[in-house]
Amino acid sequence: MNMQLNWQARASYTLLDTAFGVGQQFLARWASWVADPDRPKRLHYVAIAPTPATVAQILENTENPGLARELASEWWGLVPGIHRLRLAAGHVTLTLAIGELHPVLKSLVCDADAVFFNDTAPGVNQDLLDTLKALTRHCRVGGLFVSPNPNPVMNEQLRSLGYQIEDSQTSLRARFAPHWPMKRQAARPVNPDRAIVIGAGLSGAAVAWQLAEHGWQVEVMDRADQPAADASALPVGLMATHVSPDDAPLSRASRTGIRATLAVLKALCIEGEDWRRTGALEQGRDPVKSSWPAHWANSDAADWFSRDADGLHHKTAAWIKPGALVRAWLHHTGIQFKGGTDVHSLTHTCQGWLLQGRQQGVHGQTLGKAPMVVVCTAFGLRRLLPGADALPLDLVAGQVAMAPQKTSLNTPLNGNGHWVPDVPGVSAPFWLSGSTYERLPLDELDAANGLESNRMRLARLLANWPQACADVQNQFDQGQVHRWLGERCTSIDRLPLVGEWLPGLHVSAAQGSRGLCFAALCAELLVAHLAAEPLPMDARLAQGFAAQRFRQSS
Repeated sequence: MNMQLNWQARASYTLLDTAFGVGQQFLARWASWVADPDRPKRLHYVAIAPTPATVAQILENTENPGLARELASEWWGLVPGIHRLRLAAGHVTLTLAIGELHPVLKSLVCDADAVFFNDTAPGVNQDLLDTLKALTRHCRVGGLFVSPNPNPVMNEQLRSLGYQIEDSQTSLRARFAPHWPMKRQAARPVNPDRAIVIGAGLSGAAVAWQLAEHGWQVEVMDRADQPAADASALPVGLMATHVSPDDAPLSRASRTGIRATLAVLKALCIEGEDWRRTGALEQGRDPVKSSWPAHWANSDAADWFSRDADGLHHKTAAWIKPGALVRAWLHHTGIQFKGGTDVHSLTHTCQGWLLQGRQQGVHGQTLGKAPMVVVCTAFGLRRLLPGADALPLDLVAGQVAMAPQKTSLNTPLNGNGHWVPDVPGVSAPFWLSGSTYERLPLDELDAANGLESNRMRLARLLANWPQACADVQNQFDQGQVHRWLGERCTSIDRLPLVGEWLPGLHVSAAQGSRGLCFAALCAELLVAHLAAEPLPMDARLAQGFAAQRFRQSS
């Protein structure tokens, strides 16, 4: 096909491919992106495949073997649905939709600069016209339509939809240039400017990094003197998938989030020191409730889970030190951190949003002003967001137990609580287990009750490993176990709040106990909306994350 693309000097460029096949077209476009000194900073390739190719088929590409190997390394867990594969240090994304063409097109959120349509047998029928209409809904005005099968029927149908046919002997090329007003307006990107992010935990650091990567100058404010305070100061956390037989929104969101987080960890953090993909064994759940959908039978579900007599094995689970991830995100030339800054109020002015509060112990100060503000904190979320008084949020405190590693068991466990063993510490490895769920202020939590609750939980988790259980219980008896406590903010439907609240005022919050799973994904979703780039998830799931969802129903 004639593939001359006008992508020079663009911030981002999006291509939609209706037939991914074994990836030859994608690898060719990726290679041309690499070779072009005037390439766009970000290349988004959105592709559809009824079933995914095999790794062996991907590796058969001999024209771009290096790129094929990088793609193959991310080619796992491709169950039906939408997957975001991040390549070339995140500058190239492959949003791969596994499923039939028409249902998948309805679930995608993207406006393409070019559409590659490969129909092997186009004919005079309504199906072809319906397909072209569906593709046109994803094509920007001025976008290119390319097909390797030029024919008079398709030409005429494209003209009726507002395309101008360009001369080409080897393929069909057309430009979408309707001469009538469009009912659907493609999203327009917000030009990068200055932004203030409130909160320097997982959520705020992730948003700041995504904004900075897209050219924004970002100031991150936090009431603590250093980043990764409050809940993000947890010594180590376990990231694992949620599983349900109907593939509920939380299940789809957790898989999408794990892909996003793993990509960031590989790019920015030190494996074995800051994080490690260990897998985890889940015990004690009803096998029916923790099974996966029946229609996954012939897919890559085994890359995510397996089940045996011991329980459900989460193969993508990983332990992560939240503080290390936060610091890695904030270590960016486009980000400035300002600690000891407690924002009390936000006021909209003609120049943007004005922030006022306390700094260095002095109240009533003007803390900053910016055309865009993103609230990423559990504390004062209702107070800071205008009109958020009735948001169905809950602030839940919790205590975890931790002690030096003195047992040989190094398999993370979860179920009723979790056990994260053999984590590198300052002087020696340690284990951590928890957590309690308590609706009390942090200063009212009972240390003895918290330790006893975690002791009983560990006894159940380690019941199948008598020696490990005895070793750990002995540490409790000898006073070697210490607690850590923090708070997390959750929503009533267990999904985060992401996106625009008011013009220029955005939110990424309420990630509950899944901040390690959701922070990177929420930031990517928020900034994708701002940059008018393809969303990393299906349309219904994105609606389920929308910060406005509770305002609309109230």
